[in-house]
Amino acid sequence: CSTITGHTEPIAALALNSRGDLLATTSTRGTTIRVFSVPDGIEQFAFRRGSTPANVTSISFSADSSLICVSSDKPTIHIFSLHKPDPKEESVFSAYIPTYLSTVWDSHPMIRLPSATRSISAISKDNRRVYVITEDGYFYIYELDTIK
Repeated sequence: CSTITGHTEPIAALALNSRGDLLATTSTRGTTIRVFSVPDGIEQFAFRRGSTPANVTSISFSADSSLICVSSDKPTIHIFSLHKPDPKEESVFSAYIPTYLSTVWDSHPMIRLPSATRSISAISKDNRRVYVITEDGYFYIYELDTIK
């Protein structure tokens, strides 16, 4: 049995990928999503959802575990890539940026919903669409290739 330490606040949401070898978590602040390898508990990724606290209502992995989708009580759905950058393509200055700051600067696709409402989201099996269901009864389908 391993203990995974990733947040200073209590865990608010978590998800395992379909293979059970990745665990995504976020705290009650909802600003950072961390992805750990299982069972060793080593942090693989840390993503910044935003700087203001949010009640994360859904974390889901794509079927092939290449993407993660995060929704909350804010009007945004965040999609993060689970691919590590090629060290040859990183800036020479990246070695001087602390890890906790590098998560602030990553760019990722984001969906903006018409209004702020709690929602759950999932990525289609082919990684081309994001499905969103809101607590007020709406069902949205977004094409990933058109999301900037």
